Amino acid sequence: MTKIKLISAYLLALLVLPYIVNGQEINLTGDNNTLKVTGTSTLHDWEMEMKKFDVSARFEQTENSNFLLSNTKFTANAKDLLSSKSMMNNKAHEALKAKKHPSISFTQDKPIEVNKNQQNYFVPGQLTIAGKTNSVTIPVHLSWNEKNELKVTGDIELKMTDFDMEPPSVMFGSINTDDLVKVSFSISLK
Repeated sequence: MTKIKLISAYLLALLVLPYIVNGQEINLTGDNNTLKVTGTSTLHDWEMEMKKFDVSARFEQTENSNFLLSNTKFTANAKDLLSSKSMMNNKAHEALKAKKHPSISFTQDKPIEVNKNQQNYFVPGQLTIAGKTNSVTIPVHLSWNEKNELKVTGDIELKMTDFDMEPPSVMFGSINTDDLVKVSFSISLK
């Protein structure tokens, strides 16, 4: 079974990877791209979603027929992170310092080599939230679909306080949001 998976992955790579032109910039495509932030509070678990953001990256073929993934960039407006509850949106945007620092961004700072037989990678870079920039390494899963799009999925846990954010609270501090949040994403690039 493992041999069949390896052969299938190799054939997919042989068929799809040549269509990615050397040095090609790939950009966000489609409208099924999502970024979710989930967390907990003393009252309940919560979720917010962002559907509006920009992502781009660069692919370059190496001498050994692998590819270098570089210049990955993510940008979004903090106010585009939304839940179904307006009070929660207001508290989150306040914690994100969205008025003073409206931009959330990630910039890859070292290229990674993409091997046709591997799908899981770690992308190092600089993540800026609420005006504070930290070095992070984001685990990602890469796969190509039948439309020749690169599908990128992954998640990372972050502490709000690492970005000088105060976890939101309501009811005079009787309901508190936990410091740790999970950011999950699913995007397509072409």
